[in-house]
Amino acid sequence: MDLRVVRDPAVEDYDFSWVYWFETHGQVYVREAVEERKLPWDTPASRRWRDQAVTALVNLMDDEADSVRASALIALGRIGHEAVLDRVLPDDKPVVALKPDEQPRACLLLDASSDVRLAAWITLGLIDSERSRAALALPPMQEAQEIDLVAQAAAIGLIDSPGQVHLRWLVSRLEDLAVSMEVKRWCIWSLSRHDEPAMDELFDAALRNLPSTFIISQVLLNAEYAKRKGSADWLVDVLRYHPQVRDWAGYRALSAMPVEGVFGSRPRRLAEETRIAATLSLARQPIPPDPSDQRKVLEHLRLRITSGNSAMEMDFNRGFDMISYVMLCHADGPDLDLLYDQMRGITQ
Repeated sequence: MDLRVVRDPAVEDYDFSWVYWFETHGQVYVREAVEERKLPWDTPASRRWRDQAVTALVNLMDDEADSVRASALIALGRIGHEAVLDRVLPDDKPVVALKPDEQPRACLLLDASSDVRLAAWITLGLIDSERSRAALALPPMQEAQEIDLVAQAAAIGLIDSPGQVHLRWLVSRLEDLAVSMEVKRWCIWSLSRHDEPAMDELFDAALRNLPSTFIISQVLLNAEYAKRKGSADWLVDVLRYHPQVRDWAGYRALSAMPVEGVFGSRPRRLAEETRIAATLSLARQPIPPDPSDQRKVLEHLRLRITSGNSAMEMDFNRGFDMISYVMLCHADGPDLDLLYDQMRGITQ
C-alpha cells in the first residue's frame, strides 16, 4: 500500500480537545456510572429539562453569530436530538413539493462558516444514527475544504460501529496524493478509535511513507498497535532514536527541514511531538512481566528524567517521561527517592 505524497501543505492543527477526550472516553464513563450506580437517568424532571434545553438550542441555531450556531449544533448532538439532522443534511424534498411560501431548507454542511460546517459534521458522528452514518459514508463534496475533510474524518471516529464503507472512506483519504497531512492525521486518529490487528499494515505504511511527524505521533498514540509491535521495547527504541526510527518518513522530512522551520513548526518541536506520543503510549502499556525488562524500561526513563535541563525549567518531554515512570514503577525505594528529588527540583 503506497501512501506517499508529492507535496507537504501547511499544517492547520484543528485540535478539538473535546473530540480527543470527552467524545472518546467521557461517554463510556457516563454509561458505566448509569449502569453501576443506577442513576435516575430518565425521570419526569430530566425529561422536562431536556425539552426546555432542546427548544432553546434549536432557537440558537438561527443566531447571527457563527460560534453560537456551531455551539448549539454540538450541544444538540451531545443530547442526541436526532431531529437536528433535518437542519444539518441537504433537503431531500423536491422543489415542486414546496408550499408557495416555503423556502428550501439550508443545509448546514454547506454553511458559509467553516466553524458551523465543522460542527455539522461532528454532530453527525455524535448522533450516530442510521441516517447520520449514511451521510458520513458519502464521498467528499466537490467544494470540500481541508476543514470539511478533517471534520468528516473525526466524525467517523466518533461513531460506535463504523461499517466497511466508512473505513474505506478513511483509507481513500490516506491514499489520496492531493489530501493534506492534517486530514491524514485525523484519518489515522479515527482508524485508531476502531482499532483492530488488520489495520497494522495500514499503520506500518503510514510510518514508512507519510512525511509528517504529526502522523507518526498519531500512530504511536495507538497503544494497542504499540503492544502488537513489541510493546515497551519498541517504544523505548523510539525514545532512543533507534536507526529504524530515523528511517521513518517523518524523520526523513525533518532532516530536510530548515532550522528556522516551516509554517511555524521547527524540527525540534516536531521531534518532541513524536517522543511525547511514544512516552504516553509507553505509559499505557502493561508492566513488563519479566522484572529485568521492567528494570530496563525504568532505567531508560530515569536517564531521560534526570538529564538535560534543570527540573525547575519547563521541559514537556521530561514531564511526559515522568508520567510514564510513575505509571510503571513500584513507587518504593529508589523510585520514591527519584520522585521526591524531582519534586524538590533536584537532578543528578
